[in-house]
Amino acid sequence: MPTGSTSHRLRPFQPTRFGRYTLLAPLSTGVMGELFLARIDGAKGLERLCVIKRMLPQFANDREFVERFTAEARTLLTLSHGNIAQILDASVHEGTPFIALEYVDGKDLARVLSRMKERGLSVPLSFTLTVACRVLEALALAHRKRGDDGKELGLVHRDVSASNVVISYDGEVKVIDFGLAKSAFSTAKTNPGTGLLGLRSMAPEQARSQQVDRRADVYALGLVLFEMV
Repeated sequence: MPTGSTSHRLRPFQPTRFGRYTLLAPLSTGVMGELFLARIDGAKGLERLCVIKRMLPQFANDREFVERFTAEARTLLTLSHGNIAQILDASVHEGTPFIALEYVDGKDLARVLSRMKERGLSVPLSFTLTVACRVLEALALAHRKRGDDGKELGLVHRDVSASNVVISYDGEVKVIDFGLAKSAFSTAKTNPGTGLLGLRSMAPEQARSQQVDRRADVYALGLVLFEMV
């Protein structure tokens, strides 16, 4: 799941039906949507945990936000890689667009690094290199992705950070949240250097609101690598 966005202050929450899903607990609220830990209720008692990303009600009638939300789903649907959190479903329930995402049982890299710092521990070089290589493999797939016409989609994550890399308890490395990805699918007119991110995570051209390409992701991963070492 994108546990990378998990809030430390979970509110009391009553499990709620949401189409064929049951929302179990709120995880966080972002710029466009809110995340819930959820359960897919299958036939004959078959159940599976997932994460529901639901558009905030105030944006459901905003065409630009709906287009961006839809673009995220369409982007994720084109990506299939072991180091990218997978999208399971994309639909609309009672007028609210949502996507269902793979649940990854683990912690985001930012929390891992913070906990190690609290304990006065250094990050092992083997761990650092393994995480960096896995993220690079995921980004390489996205950067090279082509459409049905054979042309590159021009995918750029634009938010590569320690918070968007999840380490599962089984040792998997997952890149999450392609919600700010720039691609040929995107129809919403957004600034290429969108201010939704902190300057700390941006390549210089992105911070200057200039056009960005895949190099911005590589630069951002370099910052993550620096943070780890």
